[in-house]
Order: sequence, then C-alpha cells, then structure tokens
Amino acid sequence: MLPELFHVAGWGVPTHEFFIGVGIMVGVLVFFAEARRTGADREKVSAIAAGALIGGGIFAKISTVWQFAGDGASLSDLYLYGGRSVLGGLAGAYVGAEVTKRIVGYRTSTGDLFAPAVAAAMAIGRVGCFLTEQIGTTTSMPWGITVGPELAATIPNCPQCLTGQPMHPSFLYEIAF
Repeated sequence: MLPELFHVAGWGVPTHEFFIGVGIMVGVLVFFAEARRTGADREKVSAIAAGALIGGGIFAKISTVWQFAGDGASLSDLYLYGGRSVLGGLAGAYVGAEVTKRIVGYRTSTGDLFAPAVAAAMAIGRVGCFLTEQIGTTTSMPWGITVGPELAATIPNCPQCLTGQPMHPSFLYEIAF
C-alpha cells in the first residue's frame, strides 16, 4: 500500500503522487509565466509544453521496462506497477518538445522557458520521493537521517532503513541544488 498524505471524501491521496502532481502543475505555471514574460508565441509553446509532458510521461515509464523483461508482465502491469524514472522523464520531455517544435514550425530556443519550470517541478516532486522512498546511502555525517521502524516498513528496498543506520538525505540535496 502506498503511503497516503491525506484523505478526500474517503479516498486516500498517495504522498508521492501528490507531490509529483503539484510539481507538474507548478512547472506548467512557471513555463507559461516565462513564455508570457519573453513574448513567446502562446499557441505554439502550448503545443510544445503538451509534447514535452506527453514525451516525459511516456519515457519515464518505458525507461524502467527493462526491470520487467522476462517476467512475463503485460503492458497493463507495466503501466500500473512499473516504475518511473526522472532521467527517462527528462529525456522524453526533451524529445517530445523537439518533435513538437518541428511539427508546429517553432525555430526559437525553448530552453530558457523550460529551465526554471523543470527546476521548480523537480524540487517539489522530489519532496514526494523524500517522504516515500529510500532516502540515500549510509553515512557517518552528522546530518544523516534515520527513520523509525513504522516508516521504515513502508520504504521498499531499504535495508539500512530497517536497521536504523543514518543515511544521506539525497533528495534534499537535489531539492537544494
């Protein structure tokens, strides 16, 4: 069962997915604020943003398919239970944006529109990762984080969580970066 952040009308809202969703929404808002600020063609950059989101979503999923190779998993299993990769998502967003730029005939660079949007979206999304995934590798540094046994039981593939060893707060490093 996924850790839930809160409930709405009896439905549990998964922590990780909540922060990913909020991150994407903020990223889209930042993207359009930058587009407005720079005077970019709103219709074309809207299509490019949609292409980036679609490409990012697809590549985030398919970049983890190799984990299931040979397991006999169906496409629906891969969609429902497969992982997601930040790097796959970034690569897919880039491909999606570039393909869409060619389709709509937009020759101006869009990196200046995407950079602050991606940074904001990733910082917010990584909060969800920090709260629900393996925090990092073990450390002897004084800022190492340990998790209690109840939380450790909800974090998959984290033996150091179960033993109470301090870990680098890797996601917090990424958020600060």
